[in-house]
Amino acid sequence: NTPMEEMLAALDQLVTQGKIRYIGASSMYAWQFQRSLSISERNGWARFVTMQNHYNLVYREEEREMMPLCEDQGIGVIPWSPLARGMLAGTRSKLGDSSTARSSSDGLDQILYDQPSDWEVVEAVKSSSTSTTPLRLPRSSSASKRSRFSKRRIAPTPSKGWKPLAVERSGRHVSSSSERRLRIISLS
Repeated sequence: NTPMEEMLAALDQLVTQGKIRYIGASSMYAWQFQRSLSISERNGWARFVTMQNHYNLVYREEEREMMPLCEDQGIGVIPWSPLARGMLAGTRSKLGDSSTARSSSDGLDQILYDQPSDWEVVEAVKSSSTSTTPLRLPRSSSASKRSRFSKRRIAPTPSKGWKPLAVERSGRHVSSSSERRLRIISLS
């Protein structure tokens, strides 16, 4: 229950002292993230430059609010669990399968991905890996609740005016803040 101002002041101090170069956030509500960005801006403190959130083909909830916020604010997005805790790797035969080393030792996959619609996405990915037709994800039971962002492409091509966030080997930004655009980075 540390106050947001105290946390951001401490992170800014680390940046000012040169102990860290950039700060990033992970897994929070979009309103909390926007509040932290606002507090940082109001006080002249270092801003978050990345958001590490739960995002993959099975779990796309972040497309409602967090992705548009990151796009608007020029924040880089680094998804955690991009392969849905191994489900999208193609090694499981059914929902709840615990035949792999990962699935037998990781109970969180049973909590995060336990709906039949989750397995429909896995099946669509498997069938598209051998097909020449474009991937068409099945509509989940919650599809009617999804916003307009669910049907939108998150990482548009540079030809449509989008540019990935350029970073040197040293980790310093090459592009100016006006040139930064949202780019999904998938860690396989």
